[in-house]
Amino acid sequence: MSRLAIFALAVYLSVGAFSACVSASEADDKAQKAFEALYGEDFKRATSTRDTAQAVALAAKLFEAAKSAASQPELMALLADKACDLGAMDPKGYDTALAAAALVCEKAPELAGPCQDKIIAVRQKQYEAGRGEEKIKAGEALVDALLASAAAKGRAGETDDANKCLQRALGVARVIKSTKVEAVDLQIRAAAVRQKAQVQATQLKAQVQADPANAKARDELVRLLVVELDDPAEAAKYLDDTSSAAFRKFVPAAAKPLTDAPQVACLELADWYLQLASVAGPAGKGAMFARAKAYAGRFLALHEAEDIDRTRMELVVKKAGAELARPGPAAGGKPKSDPFVLTLDLGKGVSLKLVRIRPGKFIMGSPDSEKGRGKDEGPQHEVTISKPFYMGLTEVTQAQYEAVMGTNPSKFKGPTNPVDRVSLTDASDFCRKLSEKCGRTVRLPTEAEWEYACRAGSKTAFFFGDTDAGLADYAWFANNSAGGTHPVAQKKPNAWGLYDMLGNEKEWCADWYGPYAAGAAVDPKGPASSDSGLRGGGWSGGWYTCRAASRLMQWYDNRSGDFGFRVVVSVAGME
Repeated sequence: MSRLAIFALAVYLSVGAFSACVSASEADDKAQKAFEALYGEDFKRATSTRDTAQAVALAAKLFEAAKSAASQPELMALLADKACDLGAMDPKGYDTALAAAALVCEKAPELAGPCQDKIIAVRQKQYEAGRGEEKIKAGEALVDALLASAAAKGRAGETDDANKCLQRALGVARVIKSTKVEAVDLQIRAAAVRQKAQVQATQLKAQVQADPANAKARDELVRLLVVELDDPAEAAKYLDDTSSAAFRKFVPAAAKPLTDAPQVACLELADWYLQLASVAGPAGKGAMFARAKAYAGRFLALHEAEDIDRTRMELVVKKAGAELARPGPAAGGKPKSDPFVLTLDLGKGVSLKLVRIRPGKFIMGSPDSEKGRGKDEGPQHEVTISKPFYMGLTEVTQAQYEAVMGTNPSKFKGPTNPVDRVSLTDASDFCRKLSEKCGRTVRLPTEAEWEYACRAGSKTAFFFGDTDAGLADYAWFANNSAGGTHPVAQKKPNAWGLYDMLGNEKEWCADWYGPYAAGAAVDPKGPASSDSGLRGGGWSGGWYTCRAASRLMQWYDNRSGDFGFRVVVSVAGME
């Protein structure tokens, strides 16, 4: 930064341009004017040239200026925001961009949301550009950024966005084989349970509002708010004379700030929350232990005597801390069955990996406005996938097919290439024989399951965006396939870690092809009889065939060099 700019900035800060008597909007306006006066021309030059070196240099200057203005949040945030945007334009500026965004998160927590999004964007660029160990390192940083954003969004009540961050983090963690896979999986499980508890609370509130004398609904609502949702302030609104004595005594106290709690209250609330932890469900167990630890910790800070109460609270802190340190306390601990990745032994040293897909809702089909849309992709309708299932990480390879069937009908030979020239009958026979071999029900996905897994939480034409820009990073299709299949898992996966959902091979689905019925549906399986359907576009298809909603009708016994399949397996006990 030039001496003139430093002097101007110092003068600007010294005159109290952001004093307490100035409104937020006025402060923002003053910050913008200050930026334009000090750096406006430099910023225009840096963003209007292809020479990103200018952007990187200006980013560093703005970041230094932002640190000098840390006591003036509006100006600091604007300078850091511009530094982040400029730094993100070139790999040499990524460190500056990340440091600038982190500064805003630290100094202006109310602006942390957008800054975390920018951190994720930069980490994503580093991850995509990385190779080998650098890619793994960048992937771990991206997972951490996504988890931090998910936590912030969860605290803000942005449940859907928090879940998207968690799902995205899980996909990256799986790709890089991170040790965080299980922890992220447990967080997703906990979030799903918490969301269910929120729905139940909404329903109970409606019951109490309709019938204030409904003591059963009121008591269950208070319990749910206190134990499973950790919201004693909201629970206090629903207390009355019919509530249990414990709730009437402790909930109002718990609704107050921890820093206001006297010693006696801390002692009793620590014991109470420890008891609640023992009966809490997976959504609330971690929060109950955390509350018990917090109240016990405050008691120890206030209580000077070395007596039995102090010893007891030390034990509470130790016990609660140990429980919180265990894997996934909020999710009820490590799952005892159905690991996230299922591996089937096909014999002859060949295995087949599948990943667990969680139940959920999505909009199936495409809007009329979507470029490249087919008439059979509508009407759009909400679909609920009510049960979890495992889906093949990749399309079935030739080595996998031959291990089960003893033959390889493929035109484009290669053990790790997807099997091709298979009909729906062939694919179904493979599933039947593999089911007999491994003792699990192996089958083809329905069209709904396929599109749900392909979209991986996205609502765009492709799972990575609304245009085909970048499609070659995810798919082998007409523009880059050189007229044939390629080894599986060479392109980038979707957010749930599934490879080649777009391109390489068109994939057979289990249900008959037919028009969509209007209205919402649960686990739809298509018409009773018809031709058969394939999904995914394939190596021979144009970009528009690789959209998530694209469909293809074929006779079930047809075979082609771009017809393949992937399998699904039901989760044990959910068939």
